[in-house]
Amino acid sequence: MNKALKNIFWDTNIEKIYANRHSEYIIERILEFGDIKAVKWVFKKYPKTKIIKVIKNKRGFSKKSISFWVKIFDVEPKDILCLSTQFQNQHRKIWTY
Repeated sequence: MNKALKNIFWDTNIEKIYANRHSEYIIERILEFGDIKAVKWVFKKYPKTKIIKVIKNKRGFSKKSISFWVKIFDVEPKDILCLSTQFQNQHRKIWTY
């Protein structure tokens, strides 16, 4: 993986992250915390279908960033797991602040 992306994976040993094996983790993390350079790297490295799959199925996105990516990729908000009412209600039970 690109060593310039190290600051995005501050809590992970970057030497043990593999672009193909950990693609969903990498995409999610960069879409949530990355700068424009990192996002461009994701767009070059992974197909659009893979990125959209991560947007739809991963739960680690903030409401602010997922709302942005939904607009960029023209994805229906109802298809996004982390925007579902069920997920939001469960999340509030765990973290009430």
